[in-house]
Amino acid sequence: MIWPTNYFKMACATMFSLFWGGSKCAPSCRVNGIPVQEYLQSRYLDAMAELAEALK
Repeated sequence: MIWPTNYFKMACATMFSLFWGGSKCAPSCRVNGIPVQEYLQSRYLDAMAELAEALK
């Protein structure tokens, strides 16, 4: 995927909405009992921490 076309793709728009506004847009959407926004953001931060550790 390339940036200019991502604006027109449903999957990209859905994930963007869930990542930044999941608690407002989809309050009943949960992953393993965790609100989807919290789940996605925590997994993203975990991935960035792993990357930083690997690049140390």
